[in-house]
Amino acid sequence: MKVKDILLKTCDFIENNELKSPLENNSTLTDNQQELADKLVRYFNYVQNEIATEYIPVIHRETVCAKDKLDFSTLSKTIYEVIYVKDSNGRRISFRTFPDKIVFSGEITEITYSFIPEDNTIDQDILFLVPERVYAYGIAREYYLFEGFTDKATLFENRFKSSIQNLFKKGRNIVLPVREWL
Repeated sequence: MKVKDILLKTCDFIENNELKSPLENNSTLTDNQQELADKLVRYFNYVQNEIATEYIPVIHRETVCAKDKLDFSTLSKTIYEVIYVKDSNGRRISFRTFPDKIVFSGEITEITYSFIPEDNTIDQDILFLVPERVYAYGIAREYYLFEGFTDKATLFENRFKSSIQNLFKKGRNIVLPVREWL
């Protein structure tokens, strides 16, 4: 799924066909349309970061070689939270976290951490497997909030949060009553 697909759904929620039509047809955007598209992409990145840091962490495992400390700047992704580190024998070891590094005793060969996703552009594929509708709710919330429509922003905030909660529900069997045919 691309960011563009999510923006098309968002255009439905914010009732903006001026942007939706050229996005669907891959037409050239006017200055106003480009400005709105850029704004919606920025809101998408806000929502994606919110999902990754508050609801559904994105986990990355990386092989490293470090003794006594590991600077976060040496990692391939922007770290959000260290989950665990392992030594060369595959055992988890204890560590202390600082704003720019972790400190531990001995050597580590692997670190597992959640990270903050990089910003996307309109044509990029997205990282998560969250339904585009959920992203669109979050983007619409941001759009209406920044436009000053707090009632609509609250409506989409509620939809966004309930959709996120529904992603975590465990499947339940639905038992329907037996129908009697006349």
